Amino acid sequence: MTERTCFRLVSMLALAVTLALPAAPARAEDPPSVNECKEYLSANELSQSKSMPVWSRLVECYQRLGSFGKAIETARQARQAASTPEERVEASQALACALLSEPDAQAKAEAAGLFKENMAGSGGIRASAGYYLALRELHRDDQAAEFIRSLKQGARQEDGAEPPCRTQNPRWLQTWNEFEDALGLDAADSLDAPATVGGEVTRPEIIYQLRPEVTIEARKHPGFSGQVIVEAIIDRQGRVQNVRVLKDQPYGLSDSAVASVKQWRFKPATLRGKPVKVRYILTVNFKVTDDLPPRPH
Repeated sequence: MTERTCFRLVSMLALAVTLALPAAPARAEDPPSVNECKEYLSANELSQSKSMPVWSRLVECYQRLGSFGKAIETARQARQAASTPEERVEASQALACALLSEPDAQAKAEAAGLFKENMAGSGGIRASAGYYLALRELHRDDQAAEFIRSLKQGARQEDGAEPPCRTQNPRWLQTWNEFEDALGLDAADSLDAPATVGGEVTRPEIIYQLRPEVTIEARKHPGFSGQVIVEAIIDRQGRVQNVRVLKDQPYGLSDSAVASVKQWRFKPATLRGKPVKVRYILTVNFKVTDDLPPRPH
């Protein structure tokens, strides 16, 4: 049984997040929920599959379930099993993210070293973002600021980059946003009027999507379902800006939807092959059930 088949065994989702507009772009995988991870671990025990995507998902699920020691152990096994430089980079990234979840500075310092090793290899901007995150977690703010300055003097940030660790940790997501903002955007990009999707303007395609959180207040109303519709600008780097709610929902769900959408990343819209900024409508669907997993810490 392949990793993809294993994960597709999981069908019970707490809520569904979809993109509006005709022929909506393909969805990126959300970070797994607690229930999804329990199902995935059970399926994996039966299949005994150990491809690199499976290793990565196992590490992610152990973290999601709070089994950080198991996540680190599994990531170390994956790193030993890596047979190509690309697999080693992926396994090192997973191990570094698992280590960052540990409270002690030694684990975080090891994570910083792994991210730095990936920067020297083929880790790209994702490894650089991870290194910056590790420095911030270690409270080495001066070193983090110097690192950003060195990046500004080098290559520009890659279009469509995604966070270094798939997580719902709000502090890490905030650090990722700081990293992107610190690298800056084209001045011209902020001045261009956004285009409208259609004709020669292609629609943006989602490459990273964070599931919005069902709020504490909403959990008091099992059976409630609602749709938050927002308008946003997707810039030439595929980032979401200027989010405006068009259709509201109660219980703090609109704020939750906006906070989530701001973390999404897209392959930018294009006009005659060149990235352009566009206005786009996004829809977030909520369904409150009795069996929702605990809120992430």
